[in-house]
Amino acid sequence: MKIKLLDYAGHAKWVEIPDDTEEIRGCILSGDMILEHPVYEDASDGRHTDFYDGSWAVKKENFDKFNELTDSYDVFDLSVDDDE
Repeated sequence: MKIKLLDYAGHAKWVEIPDDTEEIRGCILSGDMILEHPVYEDASDGRHTDFYDGSWAVKKENFDKFNELTDSYDVFDLSVDDDE
C-alpha cells in the first residue's frame, strides 16, 4: 500500500509500505514529514535546517485520512498517544 508524505510546502512524496502495516510512525523536521516505521523515508530532498517539530504515530484505521492531509503539521491531529 502507498501512503503520502508531505514536505514543508505541501508537495507529496508517495511511499510504499507493507500491506500488513498496523501503524506508521515518524516525525516532522522543519515542516517535512519523515516516516521512521515500518520503513524510513524523508519527504524532503534538500532540507537546509533541522528543527524538530514533534513525533507522530497513526493507526491503520486512519491511513485514508492520513493520505488526505494537505499540510504536514495536520498529522498531529491523527496521531495517537503512546498509552492508547
